[in-house]
Amino acid sequence: MKILKIIGFGILGLFVLIVAVGLIAPKKYEVERSVLIDAPKDVIYMHVQYWSNWQAWSPWAEMDSSMVVTIEGEDGLKDAKYIWKGDPKLTGEGEMVNTGMVQNQSFDFHLHFIKPWESHSDGYIRLSDEAGKTKVAWGMYGEMPFPWNIMMLFQSMDSMMDKDFTRGLAKLKEVVDEEMAAIKAFEIKKVLLSTQTYVILRKHVPFSQMSDFFGESFGTLMAQLAEAGKHPSGMPSALYYGWDFATSSADVAAAVPIKGRVPKGMESVRIPRQSAYQGDYYGPYENSGMAHWAFVEYFKANGLENNPPAIDIYMNDPTTVADPSEIHTRMIYLAK
Repeated sequence: MKILKIIGFGILGLFVLIVAVGLIAPKKYEVERSVLIDAPKDVIYMHVQYWSNWQAWSPWAEMDSSMVVTIEGEDGLKDAKYIWKGDPKLTGEGEMVNTGMVQNQSFDFHLHFIKPWESHSDGYIRLSDEAGKTKVAWGMYGEMPFPWNIMMLFQSMDSMMDKDFTRGLAKLKEVVDEEMAAIKAFEIKKVLLSTQTYVILRKHVPFSQMSDFFGESFGTLMAQLAEAGKHPSGMPSALYYGWDFATSSADVAAAVPIKGRVPKGMESVRIPRQSAYQGDYYGPYENSGMAHWAFVEYFKANGLENNPPAIDIYMNDPTTVADPSEIHTRMIYLAK
């Protein structure tokens, strides 16, 4: 009995000690790392605002090749979710939710780590000007519940997250540096456009629905022209009247060029003869954002002002080329 009492008092003493240590151990934590990137805020922010772009620079995606990611909601907008499920020994399971953003300035999210243990924290990415470059600060803060907070006496959250945050920001810089090199290398020349009439279907479309919109709209336009006994005079095109990154949508038109009279009941737009700026992009449509940014930077550097619509002419049919790098899009920007 005496031994049992000693063991009992020992267990009780250990419990009291754990509780006492847990009471004095820190619970709140905050981690932040930053990097300077030689690129405009709007170029960098595209890689921050959209969960789909995180895969290219996330240190955890690099760490766990088995990780499966699902994005729910309208990517780029508040409440969109990034849900991952990976190796329990590496990345586990969890989700991040977009909790708010200020365009080209900040992106806030809530992190819910589910497995192998559950925890909650809040994170942010902030962009600011520094030394002629953009400072990107990636931070996370929260509260470690008892008794897990005892671990913070031996290793702080700051030191635990240092390697991942530092690697993630380094990868983000690599991605943006590569993109900026491509933007600077993209060739833009001044050309003279001939007058062109397009029949169009115009709509404000979420980025995520853009492919479906163009596919359906081109089919509709072709059918309407055939019914009217008309033939296209050139390749299908997209007319971009404006991008709204705050709502992840764009004011666009599917357009088919024609000559002569516009069939009754079809909406049309006429682009008059004028000087314009042209570049030829080769590659998948989903990667063509770099080329559009090249025009934005070119116009800034040369004191030009964009005069919508910007025109993408689809020079070949992507279903007929063997290599996606052969997909050819001719891009034209008009200036005021």
